[in-house]
Amino acid sequence: MNQIFFLFFMFVNFSGVFSSSLFGLSFSAALARPQVDQAYKGFVEIAPQRELYVEYDRAGKTGKTLVLLNGLTYSTAQWQSLRDQLVKLGYGVLRFDFFGMGKTLLKYGPVLDVIPQEDQVRDLDLLIQQFKLKNPCIIGLSYGGGIAISYIAKHPKNLGEVFLMAPYLEPLPDQDKWIESQIWYTEKMWDSTDQFFPLTRRMRPNHEQLYNYFLKVLVYTTYPLAEPSVLENSYKLEAVYRLAQGIRKLKASDLIPHFPNHKIHLMISGKDQCNYSPKFRSFLVFQKRYS
Repeated sequence: MNQIFFLFFMFVNFSGVFSSSLFGLSFSAALARPQVDQAYKGFVEIAPQRELYVEYDRAGKTGKTLVLLNGLTYSTAQWQSLRDQLVKLGYGVLRFDFFGMGKTLLKYGPVLDVIPQEDQVRDLDLLIQQFKLKNPCIIGLSYGGGIAISYIAKHPKNLGEVFLMAPYLEPLPDQDKWIESQIWYTEKMWDSTDQFFPLTRRMRPNHEQLYNYFLKVLVYTTYPLAEPSVLENSYKLEAVYRLAQGIRKLKASDLIPHFPNHKIHLMISGKDQCNYSPKFRSFLVFQKRYS
């Protein structure tokens, strides 16, 4: 795995990875399956009326396949240079666009509701089944790292090594604090007007609705400046908001006890715009579960 560590280091330093922010359907044998003994590029039906865009390279001399999980604003395209190097070394590579990302997003059009991270975990599992991968190595970046964490907790025996690259662990403290402050000010403003508009109290949004509203404000006003790629098509910015909405309640620290020993590798940048160190303390407490 030393080769993989080196390639990830190069990928991080030359692609600016860490500058980024952040169905209840069962598998059916009747679904159309890709040919797992050769390279594949296209859409794969993982469940009725549920397809994902996939690019797959069969494992070479190593016999190992790596599954790459996109960051929040990424698609399969951003992995190309890493994929090329891994294939040269004899690794198989499975990369795909989650629901709400890349070519999968373009296929289905605008996303009008939250994209639960639980659905993404289920899709990942169905895709691994489709390609008949046994104990695959999973690499998750940012949002993809959060999905990997959920997958690890649910399927601890069905994986090889896991690399978490600046994974999503919980809402960013500064963003969460700003949203909560906006909710507080909004509710105080409403309280001050109750005597004039008593009937409006019954029409107030609850805390969850307000949180989602201000999260959307945050995504729409800051992400285009920080990551212009969210404007590359008319669907993406809303999809990014729906993806963030669907993963924000994930509490990675609650899932760590379910992790297998000696299989989790953490990768973070010392100069990341996000302060990961406090979050990672909870990871490091659980010895023998990380490297």
